Amino acid sequence: MKVLYCTPGLAINSDAPWATRQRAGGMLAAGLEVVLMVSRPEERRYFEDMGCEIVVDELSADSSGNQRGLPNLWEFIVRPARIQWRAFALARKIGADILFFSHPEPWTLLPIVWLRNRKRQRPAVSMFTTTVYRHLGKTSQYSFKTRARGWLNHLAVWFLCPLINVIFDNAHVPQFFRRRAGEKCTVLLDGYHDVAPPPEARAQSRQRLGIPPSSRMLLSFGVASWLKGQDLLLEALRGLEPTFDLYMVGLVGGIYGDPRTGARDLLEGPWKDHLHFVPRHVSDAEMSDFFTATDAVILPYRWGFVSTSGNFRLALEFRRAVIATDQFFIGEMVRTRELGLLSPPGDVAALRQQLVEFGKKPQAWFDQVAEHERQLTDEQSWAVSGRNYRLLFERLLSEVGGSKAGRATPG
Repeated sequence: MKVLYCTPGLAINSDAPWATRQRAGGMLAAGLEVVLMVSRPEERRYFEDMGCEIVVDELSADSSGNQRGLPNLWEFIVRPARIQWRAFALARKIGADILFFSHPEPWTLLPIVWLRNRKRQRPAVSMFTTTVYRHLGKTSQYSFKTRARGWLNHLAVWFLCPLINVIFDNAHVPQFFRRRAGEKCTVLLDGYHDVAPPPEARAQSRQRLGIPPSSRMLLSFGVASWLKGQDLLLEALRGLEPTFDLYMVGLVGGIYGDPRTGARDLLEGPWKDHLHFVPRHVSDAEMSDFFTATDAVILPYRWGFVSTSGNFRLALEFRRAVIATDQFFIGEMVRTRELGLLSPPGDVAALRQQLVEFGKKPQAWFDQVAEHERQLTDEQSWAVSGRNYRLLFERLLSEVGGSKAGRATPG
């Protein structure tokens, strides 16, 4: 079975290369023939060691939009749409059985899906939704154009569910689109890789990063978006004794915020030697070092974050405790599997108390969390997830009448 794997948001989602490697790797491990579609030759570097075919479709990457002075419109809407539309032609050209989209721009995908929607037509189309946009209707922090794009995508997913196979990453997501799990949509959990570093790796990573070997460390990783609540985290530090070092790593500025602007008093006060900003994109090697070096990963997301998170999965894979807000999938996992500490979304006082508790936790607590994470990553490995994708794709092909495979249901 041949799968054309297309990631329209590869250039605009910081976790897209990593997520593509993980998910496509799970499909490969399950025996699927995966062809990765990229739109720029330099994007091949993300996947060249995966052992699968990579097709560069340069027609989808025309940069004329940037030359017209519309970089955001081009990068966030036009370019993903072009890549998605070109994927249908490429799928037919290579004889793909399945066309799989990850990190799509759903509202621009809807027209072509609607036009080609005929029963028993190949390739079967499947789409993995990313973070839902419900929070955009509740804040003026974003521009009107960004909020409008979010609501268009939200509405488009609802319309896409009866037309193609839409995959949600946990059972909490369908309700946001007025669907039930299994009703014109599929719930399929992401997997985990076992990348737990050996004990000596922590000191080595800290040495490379210039972090003191014995200090307690907390990591906030990723772009500084309003949804991720980094401003709430900084507010929680005020009046708190610095019993740990906080590293905030990721892009700032532009369409994102810049948490440094609200942290001047902290940097001039007791936290000046304990609050550290790395305001840039970091390499995969640096990312690995930061997750290896830290004791815990903090996810102070505002209410409305229904999906899973790349940072959450990385924390579990590196066996690091999680400090998160108690909502939907992440909250449920941290609570039921005893993976860390929780506080209500947006409650700065409660978050501050969790930070105090984090600073006092004995090493035995971190070791226990690591064992719980080991059990979880064993149960939900990418090998398991890859087999579930194969079962799902076999069912989709049986429904379009184009495969000898029998019906199957993902586990």
